[in-house]
Amino acid sequence: MILFAPRVKADSGTTIPFTYAYGSGRFGMTKEGLSRTELLRMYTSWVFTCVSIRAEAQAKTKWKCYVERNDEKVFLEKTHPAQAILDRPCPFMSRWTFNFYVSCFLDLVGESFSYIARDRLGVPRELWLLPPDKMRTIQGDSAQNMIAGYRLDWSGKVHEFEANEILHLRQPNPSNFITGFSPTEAAKYIISINEQQKIWHDNFYRKDASPDSIIMAKDQYGDPAKKEFLRQWKDYFEGSSKKQRIGFLDNGL
Repeated sequence: MILFAPRVKADSGTTIPFTYAYGSGRFGMTKEGLSRTELLRMYTSWVFTCVSIRAEAQAKTKWKCYVERNDEKVFLEKTHPAQAILDRPCPFMSRWTFNFYVSCFLDLVGESFSYIARDRLGVPRELWLLPPDKMRTIQGDSAQNMIAGYRLDWSGKVHEFEANEILHLRQPNPSNFITGFSPTEAAKYIISINEQQKIWHDNFYRKDASPDSIIMAKDQYGDPAKKEFLRQWKDYFEGSSKKQRIGFLDNGL
């Protein structure tokens, strides 16, 4: 669903240079080969519980802006642009929702990207959260210019951003200073084992076709008869709702 068309002006006089609509995709790969989309899909089971608890704690935090004057903290008014962004990042998201998503992205993908929407005077007025699996960080050519910009591949369109147009938060990554490292990917092996256990248990309880009693046949049966026998057997015994049944067979079995 399209929430904002390209170049739509928000109430603060800012301009959004992209179509704000979430879609599926597999843009951006981690060093180990997992896509960011796959990392986001790990938001299930105990990973969901851990990430949600941390995100809720982050979302409840109320941020206050201040300046130091004569070794004293002077808090800014709510109408100050910096404080206004923290209280309401953009018309589409509340402070709680925005902070929740940022925390989730940092824990799942290791990075969070937000477009800084400015007014005609260049003052930041809004933060528009972007899907991290659609973003790519463009490396610069020097230590003074480590990040040259960003590329967004979203809804079938590619958008280029200057480095100062994106608020890029990231978890420390010892192997790459310009990209974040996912805590979820660090635990991907134990998460994978947990997923395989879920699949095995699901198949066991949903597809298990072993009855509690078995009567073995004395005679030989051909393939057609065996197939028909197995079909009837599965219809009667397969599934967790059909446990504890006892099999009765004719024809000398």
